[in-house]
Amino acid sequence: MAQQATSNNNDDTFAKALAAFQKQDWKNAVPLLTECLDQAINSKNTSEELTVLGALAAVKRTLGDTAAATQLDLQAKSIYDSQKASTQSAMNLMSLSLDYGFMGQYSKALDFTRLAVGAYKRLGDATGEATSLSQLGYVLNMLGQYDEALDTESRALAKLQALGDRTMQAPVDKNIATIYLALGQPEKALDFALQSVDKLKLLGMPGYVATSLGIVGQCYTALGKYQEALESYQQQLAIVRKSGDHANEARTINSIGQIYLAMAKGGNSLEYDTQAYVYYESALPIAREVGDKVTEQISLEGAGVARLALDQYDKALNLFVQADALEHITGDLASQARTASNIASLLAKKNLNANAAAFYKTSVNLLQKLRANAIGLPAETRTAYDKSISGIYGDAANLLLVLHRSDESGQVSGFIATAAQKDASQYVELTKSEHAFLDRYQAVITTLVGLRNLGRAPSNNTISQIVAEAANAALTKVDG
Repeated sequence: MAQQATSNNNDDTFAKALAAFQKQDWKNAVPLLTECLDQAINSKNTSEELTVLGALAAVKRTLGDTAAATQLDLQAKSIYDSQKASTQSAMNLMSLSLDYGFMGQYSKALDFTRLAVGAYKRLGDATGEATSLSQLGYVLNMLGQYDEALDTESRALAKLQALGDRTMQAPVDKNIATIYLALGQPEKALDFALQSVDKLKLLGMPGYVATSLGIVGQCYTALGKYQEALESYQQQLAIVRKSGDHANEARTINSIGQIYLAMAKGGNSLEYDTQAYVYYESALPIAREVGDKVTEQISLEGAGVARLALDQYDKALNLFVQADALEHITGDLASQARTASNIASLLAKKNLNANAAAFYKTSVNLLQKLRANAIGLPAETRTAYDKSISGIYGDAANLLLVLHRSDESGQVSGFIATAAQKDASQYVELTKSEHAFLDRYQAVITTLVGLRNLGRAPSNNTISQIVAEAANAALTKVDG
């Protein structure tokens, strides 16, 4: 009788936990699922253990505790590895892809996503294959492989349309919107983002609606429609705060900071730039608490841009250095290029033009790599992308002219003027002294990357010291 009572209690707790999970009642779901997990392990109920591990990992991921989600998913994977391949084991690979993606470890995410695509294909699960293809497109986009990313998302969307699966079409629409945004085509991006929001509202999925609203806000920002963007972000912020989704709360606050940065270009710059860094820096502790390095990097970069506009050079440089380290961890080449350009702009304002030139050339060479990745895309898409990054090329060319380096200036201008992008695989050569200067700076960044990978908190004294050393390395004059 006692054993029967225990079994009934377990079933009751499990039912309550799943009900809370399905209602997206995350705060009540966590303790209930944790209790279920302990019960499943103690009773050696492997099937229930795997179900609860997956659900608990999903909740932790939603709440921004990605490190805990990853450990739970790896715990599940160790069990699945001893079993026959199944839909559940493929789903576990997808979960690990999401975990590592949220942590900005896109190379690891790419590995797990490719494994998931293969697993679903072998299982004959067309919906799973399409879903994993969409995740693959997202990861490729984050790695700057835009051509392959767009092709992969298009394949995923075609499969889902053939299956009549509207539920999964919405996230694919969102991912395609993100790619077009990265390629400098906000009009196309907005069409896909709005489709995603409409579909998700009909499906009653508020968490996903919030994410797509964020993309809509980005599109309006890129189109200069700032009021519409703010309205989208305020809707998004209300949803994520209600659900306790701290990871998306930080991302949304960053997005509002981005709006104020954009508005500063149209006037009232002191007020708007101040608002921008206040928002970006308020997102920082939230992003750090949940371990979201990508969001933290965006906060640092945005706050740095705002501080730079306010001529707060020392604070701006410290922020850019920290962003640079995180961008090397995530492998985000587009962000690395922007940060190198921002550092160059700061150095030029401090009349360190030779130092600035080295960073501008670094930025251009990174962008050339990204342009080479986009060569297979339609001409219209490539032209839009070139337009979105042309300002960096122009600033670099102008500074090189100031230094009376007309050959290099002409080379940089020629890269972006090449409509066919045949020069996308060519790079501007660094001088010997520039190599030495950048090697010194990069050595300190590498140390900073190592410390962050070890889990050292940004407030750690050693981290602060290394950040200061990196800033000093950037400020030390190029030899010759």
